[in-house]
Amino acid sequence: MSLKPTDADPDRLSLAPVTPAQSERGFIARHAFAILLLGLIGTAFSPIFVRLAEVGPIAAGIDRMVLPLPIYLAMLWLRPRDRIPMTTPTGRMDFWLVVLSGAFFAGDLALWNSSVTLTTVTNASVLANITPVFVVLGGWILFKDRPGQLFLVGMMVALVGSGIMMSQSAGIAGRSILG
Repeated sequence: MSLKPTDADPDRLSLAPVTPAQSERGFIARHAFAILLLGLIGTAFSPIFVRLAEVGPIAAGIDRMVLPLPIYLAMLWLRPRDRIPMTTPTGRMDFWLVVLSGAFFAGDLALWNSSVTLTTVTNASVLANITPVFVVLGGWILFKDRPGQLFLVGMMVALVGSGIMMSQSAGIAGRSILG
């Protein structure tokens, strides 16, 4: 419930129902920075946790995806309107696209976790996070979607920085290149 002035008397407050969209938006607006900060901390510490895990890198990735699964299932149970309807051809296609994207994400996570154990945490993290550069390059080559000049400058800076990092760790051990 929220308090708002009534039409008859603007000084008198009344209880008015709040729609779910208003309450969800309010929650996100109130907690957006804290959620962002929590996500950044989780992202920053995840390669360190992979290194410290007593299981292998792929098992650590499986644990990372299986542990929040009950929360996801509870969210689907509490919000049935967010489920993919399987009764239409579009719903079935959406389902298989979600499965395919999950398979690609699982492969990405397995390779990234393995790279964390084969090279430095910094190299694995930086190289994994410059993937947008390659996505834009792929869009440019495949779809003729030319990026802006500012992006091209940023891309060159990112690639030069990544090259410098790789050159520093290449002399340390041959395993760094494999990671």
